[in-house]
Amino acid sequence: MESPQKLTLTPGACNALDVAKMLFAIVVVGIHQPIFSGEAYVATWLWMGRLAVPFFFITSAFLFFLRNPGPTELKKYVVRMLKLYGVWFVVMLPYTIQLRYVADYSVAGNIVHFLQLFLLDSTFRGSWFLSALLLSIPLVYYGERKLGMRWMLAIAVVVELFLLSYAWRFAMPTSVADALTAFTRGFPDVHCSFLAAMIYVVIGCIIARKWNVVSQLPVKRLWTAAVVLTAMMAVWIIVKEKCWHISTRTLLLVPAVTAIFLAVVRSEVNLKLPYRALRKTSTIVYISHFLFIFLLSRAQMYWWHSSLPDFARFAIVLGVSCALSALLIQLQKRPRMGWLKYTW
Repeated sequence: MESPQKLTLTPGACNALDVAKMLFAIVVVGIHQPIFSGEAYVATWLWMGRLAVPFFFITSAFLFFLRNPGPTELKKYVVRMLKLYGVWFVVMLPYTIQLRYVADYSVAGNIVHFLQLFLLDSTFRGSWFLSALLLSIPLVYYGERKLGMRWMLAIAVVVELFLLSYAWRFAMPTSVADALTAFTRGFPDVHCSFLAAMIYVVIGCIIARKWNVVSQLPVKRLWTAAVVLTAMMAVWIIVKEKCWHISTRTLLLVPAVTAIFLAVVRSEVNLKLPYRALRKTSTIVYISHFLFIFLLSRAQMYWWHSSLPDFARFAIVLGVSCALSALLIQLQKRPRMGWLKYTW
């Protein structure tokens, strides 16, 4: 297979991705520490939250494959991600033990349980994004070389259709629902695993491989498509959540988030903003906010759940997460503190 040329992005496009990642990180915080409640949350925040992690997957895959990586670059990427995973695993360890340790299991049983969570769920909260990238990026990398991108796309579509069927199993005939439930019995949440990342990593790879063509697409039309597809997805999710009370997973998410990514990466943002800091902060906020939600909810402060409104709780979690980001970024510049760069 002929090796594609190594490509790069304009500074303005990189800036646009950094801003979008930060905004979506804030959206994720608002999903796990709801910024609103009731119908207002469903109508404004729930559907936005469905876009965030898929956008992160496409962005990560796109930036990786855009450099036309070889085996050496893949190894460096995996090592880098393992360090990121490892640092936060240690930070989250007390929380993880309380959340994931099963007293009825033996030591060996808990190790198997941990490996199962690593592959098909989260060990510490939010870690599924990292483990999904660790597994799906190499799978797509080698799959493209062995099978070709068309086959990888076909496999990813089949996996996505399986996940959609599993999410909708309770709306299907009983025999189908029972079969899907039996097939996945004993598995953790497959929707929070590398399986859910496959379609988006493949899309990110395809966009990178076709960047010479994609970079010529008209920005206005891309934004129009993004708005229309996102509106369709939002209406679908709102109706399903309000009327049917079943999974909000939908195939509309795939074209919607793809259009958003294309519109963002084709945009030029040149405002005077600390883009490098935004890039680091988005990662730290995404991972660390789970810990602060846990700590604050366990602090037994009577006002946490009773007196403070939803937005105040959201603002506290987001504010503390951003403060931690700023602290880590500054501490990393000091002697013998360079290892802190592995927190982002």
